[in-house]
Amino acid sequence: MATKVVRTAALLLVLSIAVDGRTQEPPAKQPPAPPELAVIVNLTNPTTGLTLAELRAHCKLEVQFWDGERAQLFLPRYDTPEMKILLQRVYGMTPSELRKYWIGRVFRGEIPAEPTVVPTTDAAVKRVRDRAGAFSVVMAKDVPEGVRVLTIDGKRPGEAGYPLQAAAAPAPAPAPAPEPKAGAGTPDNT
Repeated sequence: MATKVVRTAALLLVLSIAVDGRTQEPPAKQPPAPPELAVIVNLTNPTTGLTLAELRAHCKLEVQFWDGERAQLFLPRYDTPEMKILLQRVYGMTPSELRKYWIGRVFRGEIPAEPTVVPTTDAAVKRVRDRAGAFSVVMAKDVPEGVRVLTIDGKRPGEAGYPLQAAAAPAPAPAPAPEPKAGAGTPDNT
């Protein structure tokens, strides 16, 4: 009888530990928000927002003026996350395709020169602050004082549906099911 009581107590202890372990699982982590670009312009620029199509036209220098002021595009380096998002979401080109695009536009006399590539976010911001028609892109988290952030399609960085986000990483593939072992409940047909 005493053995039965000890077995029952041990079983209850094991079950209570198992239940406690299940109820104290850590909360599921939210994936981080994808990086976003902010389009910045000089504070004297009266423009407050563009559609994505208008931004594309400005970034491809198909539109070369802001309200009478010559537009000056300052691009991030080609190896930066900013340029990766710009290439995906605005240009729809690879880095080599964009370089060929600029060479063709200059060669045909459609633009006076390729846009200036700036080495850092600080350099982009300084040029935008110093030139009335200047514009650039920076990571939304890095926008300083002294520049205007444009809305794109009526959305600001951080709002749902903002179009200048990095493409979401594909979800990891589920792990394959383990192969059953021979003799473990499955017939061996050899």
